[in-house]
Amino acid sequence: MAVIQQTSLKCLACGSTELGFGNLATPANVFIPTGMFTVYGFKSRAYVCLKCGTIGHYLPKDTVEKLKDKLSSSLK
Repeated sequence: MAVIQQTSLKCLACGSTELGFGNLATPANVFIPTGMFTVYGFKSRAYVCLKCGTIGHYLPKDTVEKLKDKLSSSLK
C-alpha cells in the first residue's frame, strides 16, 4: 500500500496525515442520499491511518460536486 501525504485529509481520530487509501471490499460503501432515488449512489473511498489504525470513509471532491448538483436540481 502506498502512503499518500495529503494536507487536505486528516485522520478524524488523531489528526495524522499519514494515510493509506483504497476501497473496502463490500458494495455497502455506497452513499445514497435520503429521499433521492438513484440506482448507483455515490461510491465512497476509504482510508486507514498509519499512525493509529482508524479506518474512515469520504467522498472525493468531484463526487461531492456531482452530489451538490443532484441535490440542488431535486429542490427545484
